[in-house]
This record gives sequence, structure tokens and C-alpha cells, in this order.
Amino acid sequence: MDISVVGVGHSCIDYVGLVNRIPAADERAIIKQLTCQVGGLVATALAALARLGVKVGFVGKVGDDALGQMILKEFTREGIDISRVVVEKGASSSASLVLTEEGTGRRTIGSYRAFEDLSEDEMDRDYITSGKFVHVDGRFPKASLLAARWAREKGLEVTFDCDQISPHVEETIRFTDYLIADEAFPADFTGHEDVVEAATALLRLGPKAVVVTLGRKGCVAVTAQGIIRQPAFEVKAVNTLGAGDVFHGAFLYGLLQGWGLEDNLRFASLVAAIKCTRLGGWSSLPTLNEVKDFVSEAGISFPLLA
Repeated sequence: MDISVVGVGHSCIDYVGLVNRIPAADERAIIKQLTCQVGGLVATALAALARLGVKVGFVGKVGDDALGQMILKEFTREGIDISRVVVEKGASSSASLVLTEEGTGRRTIGSYRAFEDLSEDEMDRDYITSGKFVHVDGRFPKASLLAARWAREKGLEVTFDCDQISPHVEETIRFTDYLIADEAFPADFTGHEDVVEAATALLRLGPKAVVVTLGRKGCVAVTAQGIIRQPAFEVKAVNTLGAGDVFHGAFLYGLLQGWGLEDNLRFASLVAAIKCTRLGGWSSLPTLNEVKDFVSEAGISFPLLA
């Protein structure tokens, strides 16, 4: 298999309940819709890439329970290579409980993390460095660092979905080409409240670009050449769960096409916005043709998709 992107990181089952409002402590809310779907940062990014027509492979760990089988089945359905996934005997798989507020997309999330990391013995270096990009999420700190280091040593580029301060995070950033962080991480890590100042401080650690996703406010990218701001596309959001992960997958798609950073940010924002208009898990991820149809129907100018 000619894999373009290998992802090393987290996968889980998400139990997602749609409620009319997020309940306060000791309050109840009626769940209007309940779904069970596969999630995880790297996992969802790879699924987004696969929907766009890119061959991808996943390196991670699941338990040998029913949830683990569900995760592997969904990976296979999406065409994601799982030949290097570790299935741990006697272990439970990771899961999350998500309440999503109807109308606003606000969420409350509780997570069960079944595994702390992957050992070096559980990682196939040749496989991880067999593509063009390596994508990590830091959920397995040592594995993320190791994969990023191996990629750098082979001359591959690394993207890092970074949303929390974890062991080895600074070391991993130093082996990262494109750091994509959520709104909270840059301030938490650097101490700078201003997003551009925080991103600039992260840039000094070595990435070519630091991208910060800002939800409804879009995203901002900082490079040695300057600052790029991309507004969010205005859509009627019904499900924002995983939108950031989809952004990362679409961003990687743009990198594979050789697009400039500005076009890449716009495309990633567009794909994430389309995902937010649909209920469901990976079934809500758009194909490339669906992205093109959306652009055409919405009257959006995007010459690279013509």
C-alpha cells in the first residue's frame, strides 16, 4: 500500500448525546438523540484524509473488547490501514461521553483513557516513516516524540495536533514542522495571553508554522514571514464534535497538494465547516466531490478546487 500519511495517536468510542441545553451540576437534560461513533484526534484526522482520497495508516492501541472491534471495523470501512494497530489482550478500549447542546454546539466531555502510551517495541519505525507526513497528537507522549524524531531523521515532515501540556510536548514540538494547536494551549504553554505572541513564542521552538484554531473565530497562522488570519465559514452548525480534527486532516491534504499556507488554511476551514453542518461521526465527513459541490452551491471562490 502506497501510504501518504501515517498517524500515531489516540482512537476511542464517543457516546454523543444531543441535548437542548448543557445541564448544570445536579440538573438533568433530555437527550434528544444518542449516537455511538468512533473518534480520537489522529484517528478522525486520518478519516477526514481518507474521505478526501488519501491513503493513510494508523498506529495506536485498542483493547480486545467489543469497542475495540468497533473501532477497527470503522477504520477498515474508511479504508484506513490498521496493520500496525496493537490489540491488547484483556484490556478495555478508550471511550468518551459527550453532551452536545443543540443550536450552539457547546459541549461537555468526559473521557476514559485506557492506555497511557505505546512502547518502542510496539512501533514499526519503517512503517511509520513510509509515507510523506507523520501526524501525531501527543496522547501517547513517548510514542509521539519517537515518531516525530524518526520522521525528522528520514527527512519527512511532521504535523502535531497539540491541545494539552503533556510529557515530552516541548521536545515533540522541536521535531514538528506544522504545529496546530487549539485556542487554550499556546497561552497555557507560553504564558502569553495574546494568541499571536503565544504562537510566535512557539515558533521559536522550530516549527515552520504555528496554526491556532479559534472555533467560531476561525484560525490564525504565524510563520517567519508573517501572520495569516482565516475567518470561519458561516454555516448552521449542528455538530462541532471533531471539527478541529477534521481541520487537521484537511490541512494535511493541502500540504500533500503543495498549496500555499493561505489556501491551505482556507480549505481546512471549509472542510471543517461542512462537517459541522452534519450530524453523525465519520459518516459526516465530506468527500472531495462533496466539498467541490458545497463550494459551487455556496458561490465560494476557490480556484484550486475547480
